[in-house]
Amino acid sequence: MVPTRELALQVSSVVKDLGKYMKVESMVSTGGTSIKEDIIRLHNPVHVLVGTPGRILDLANKKQIDFTHCKILCLDEADKLLSIDFQPIIEKIIKAMPSDKQILMLSATFPQTVKAFKDQWMPDCAVVNLMEELTLKGITQYYVYLEEKQKIHCLNTLFSKV
Repeated sequence: MVPTRELALQVSSVVKDLGKYMKVESMVSTGGTSIKEDIIRLHNPVHVLVGTPGRILDLANKKQIDFTHCKILCLDEADKLLSIDFQPIIEKIIKAMPSDKQILMLSATFPQTVKAFKDQWMPDCAVVNLMEELTLKGITQYYVYLEEKQKIHCLNTLFSKV
């Protein structure tokens, strides 16, 4: 699950590229698109469904998604998916899934909402923090407020000094 249609399309594209070598059928389902087309596509085997929470819950409520064999729920950008807007929907979907499911949460940040959700739904989970490896030591970042017309000159000056 992802929070936006744009991210759903990106993730779905990667899944399709990988899936063609593994004989994995996937589909993307987001709000703002035809739910009838999604229902028709769900009559064929789908191994990976990439979608937004509202659309996935809508399809489940219409009895078009059967979570019986769903063993993995991946929440990409979990910090956004666990916002006040999405969290009740996510929890309804989790309750509709088998109890032996695995939940994966991917997030660049780990706010209190994510921690509370983890404690409730994933009490014995393994936490993998890659931020230590991603932080480049010795790098200092600066920012400067510039008017639009000054940006190119500033960039050229920085490049010539570096």
